[in-house]
Amino acid sequence: VAAPFTSVLKTPQRHFLARPHVDYQIDDNNYLTVRYAMSRVNIHDQGIGAFDLISRGYHMLNNYDTAQIVETSVHGSAVNESRFQFYRWGYSTTANTTGAAIQVLGAFNSGAAASPHNRDLQRGYEFQNNTTIVHGAHVFRFGARPRELTDESYWLQNFNGAFTFSGEPGPELDSNNQPVLDAGGQVVQQQITGIEQYRRTLLFQRLGDTPAQIRALGGGASQFTIAAGNPNISAGKFDIGIFAGDDWRLRPNLTLNLGFRVESQTNIHDHFDPAPRIGVAWAPGATANHSGKTVVRAGFGIFYDRFRLENTVNALRYNGVAQQQYVITNPPFYPTVPTIASLGVSPASQSTQEVDSNMQSPYLMQSIFTVERQLPKSTTFAVTYSNAHALHILRTQDINAPAPGTYSGPGTGVYPYLGQGPIFLMASGGI
Repeated sequence: VAAPFTSVLKTPQRHFLARPHVDYQIDDNNYLTVRYAMSRVNIHDQGIGAFDLISRGYHMLNNYDTAQIVETSVHGSAVNESRFQFYRWGYSTTANTTGAAIQVLGAFNSGAAASPHNRDLQRGYEFQNNTTIVHGAHVFRFGARPRELTDESYWLQNFNGAFTFSGEPGPELDSNNQPVLDAGGQVVQQQITGIEQYRRTLLFQRLGDTPAQIRALGGGASQFTIAAGNPNISAGKFDIGIFAGDDWRLRPNLTLNLGFRVESQTNIHDHFDPAPRIGVAWAPGATANHSGKTVVRAGFGIFYDRFRLENTVNALRYNGVAQQQYVITNPPFYPTVPTIASLGVSPASQSTQEVDSNMQSPYLMQSIFTVERQLPKSTTFAVTYSNAHALHILRTQDINAPAPGTYSGPGTGVYPYLGQGPIFLMASGGI
């Protein structure tokens, strides 16, 4: 009989953090700052809690190192700042137990952790150079930021498989675990929960019933999933941003802000992302010697997001060649994990991920209008209107879904790509 269960477990954790830094004045015009940060996290029995039982725990190690060098030069009305940063992030998990995972929806998760062992190592390099020059009524700013990121991933997620008990229609059982019959001698059907489905599976296995008999009595797992293939994936990306801007004081009460930025990255085919910005601030009634009490501000700009390297790594990992994902409905072999070769390959047994060849960087067009009024007793009243419109938002869709009205169950339907399973395409068609 299913009953509530609660357990309390200690999770030992060890955290170490060190942040030394040095500030050095080279001469009257040049300053140097060097910083280093080191973080170490060691956690045992991570991943336990909520629906996850003790057997699901794993040991997690997280190492993070960051080195930064900043050099600032001041020459009259010009200031130049150069920044270099290197960071290294290492992450690994090791399961406390081995074997398949068991997911009983709405009740508990047991078995082993989702992966026997994962590790990921990312390295990033970033250089920035920014210059500010004051010249008359202008404040010019310009600079560039190139950076590179690499990822070496060893990922065994779900390589040991996972059984899911989700609940399904099944026969109603009496106190002796025998099917209940109605007045016409037919088996009474009911919707059983995942934990009842799991209970029946264990019960009838102990009684020696065959998988077919267990399934007929409402037992057996609803689904079995497993991944296989090459766990090693390496990828990298390089991106750069170049900008220039001018804060131009046209009059004592009128300032115009002009800016332009261009960005590009290598892990998608969109290599030119222009981003203009413009702003204005006007204080009617203000003079060189007297500040006005009312200020009107308006601005517009385009701001891009980068396509993350994580998306590229996932597309390489789940391209159907590096790693395969298999889904078996109503598996007859619980709790035995079969070999990959014995599963066979069918159109619905594995899914893949792809990046659209026409992928574009998502961006946000943002505009704002504000009126500020200074009131007595150091109080300011402001009314602001802002508008944001985003284009090329990232979205994922199954481009191998069955045509509408053609799917009536497993093995049915008209598919755009015959002989393949779901194809999840990462595209940039959202608004």
